[in-house]
Amino acid sequence: MTKLRNWVKHLTLPQQLSAILLVTVSFFTVFIFVFLSGNIESFVNSEMLSVIRRNQQAAIANYKEYGTLLSGEEDQTIINVIYVDHHVDRQVGLSLLTPSVQQELSGYTLMYDELVSRTSDGQWFKLTSIDSETKIITMVSKPFQNSFKQMLLEVVYLTLLGMIIMFLLLIIWVGFIIHPLNQIRQYIEKIRKGEEATLMVDRGDEIGELATAVVEMNAELTRQEKVKQEMIQNISHDLKTPIATIKSYGESIKDGIYPYETLEKSVDVIIENANRLEKKVKGLLMLNRIDYLTYMSKEDDTVDMYDVVSKVILSTKQIRSDVTLKMNEKHATFKGSEEPWRVVIENLIENALRYAKSVIEITIDDDRVSVRNDGKPLDDHEMKHLFTPYEKGKEGQFGLGLSIVKKVVNSYGYKVDAENTEDGVIFTLHGDVRQKPRKQRERQNRRPRKEKGVSN
Repeated sequence: MTKLRNWVKHLTLPQQLSAILLVTVSFFTVFIFVFLSGNIESFVNSEMLSVIRRNQQAAIANYKEYGTLLSGEEDQTIINVIYVDHHVDRQVGLSLLTPSVQQELSGYTLMYDELVSRTSDGQWFKLTSIDSETKIITMVSKPFQNSFKQMLLEVVYLTLLGMIIMFLLLIIWVGFIIHPLNQIRQYIEKIRKGEEATLMVDRGDEIGELATAVVEMNAELTRQEKVKQEMIQNISHDLKTPIATIKSYGESIKDGIYPYETLEKSVDVIIENANRLEKKVKGLLMLNRIDYLTYMSKEDDTVDMYDVVSKVILSTKQIRSDVTLKMNEKHATFKGSEEPWRVVIENLIENALRYAKSVIEITIDDDRVSVRNDGKPLDDHEMKHLFTPYEKGKEGQFGLGLSIVKKVVNSYGYKVDAENTEDGVIFTLHGDVRQKPRKQRERQNRRPRKEKGVSN
């Protein structure tokens, strides 16, 4: 069974469908010519006897009431013959009884009160006594019996032919499906090898949607790869500048030369560039650490978002003294630990400080926090790639801050949105009741299911 399953797994769709067609046709062929042929004969015989009985009962009733077998036109398929004291008295039908039936109706046979028999050539007849002297013999004409059987076989053959045509149409249909799937596979294979590839699938169904999604995914991955390369170049340049400054100032001070007037001022320049370098490295490390920080949070950990925002404002308000930071005094409990949420609020407020003209408003509500600044609105491209890692804003640096925000927020089962307002941009954190925290989802996936009636 395992070998058969492995063999089927390696078959292509046309091969699988051809195998199904072959097995089905073979089964129906054997079924028709071995099993059904004998049963058709039995079914035909049963139907002929049923026709004979029904017709004979009607003929007997008509004979007793009117003294005749049938009225009106003669029946071309049923033959009824009356025997009175062993002699034919009256008949209504296509012709006299066939020789084979007449041979069967010997004097001995006519002595039966009821008899159902079949001649050597397959002719069925029924003898029934009407009274002590009168008997009726009813038979079905051979052409009618043969035509009935032929009609039944034709129905079976047409059914088999219909199934074969259906399977052939199914093979053609599968071919129309497999061709675009092969195109998609070849397209992905070329992309994997780094070759130029185009994909044109002119379909409006799910396969066409899949092809469009694959092309769009490739375009997005190409765009992100380009952005990453630019990002690496920007990071290298941004890291190179403070490192070069620190190195040159340190070597100058070692030689007794003060590049920036005095020793104290020169050391301040070194410290300033060291702080810049630390901030850049911290952003990169935080992006990699955020999964660990959110995962290590306990399921029942909660933070007061008012306290988190207050601490962040206290540490960041000196960045731009010309911007006023406003916050409502309302406490709200969020799931998670303090450090990741503090990173989220720091990035949102620092981003707002970068673009704000004069004021930033932080509003805390139940299961919701919003940060609004009165800076310039975002264009469509910025809005679309706002939370994409390595995306660099017009006045941004690394493009990691908002991607860190989204990563933390989603890890705890919340959502973050951004939209333009009449006088600026607002970022909103809010709960998503449809989504469980990622840590909880991972633990549930790892947790074995318990069967009913079984305890650990």
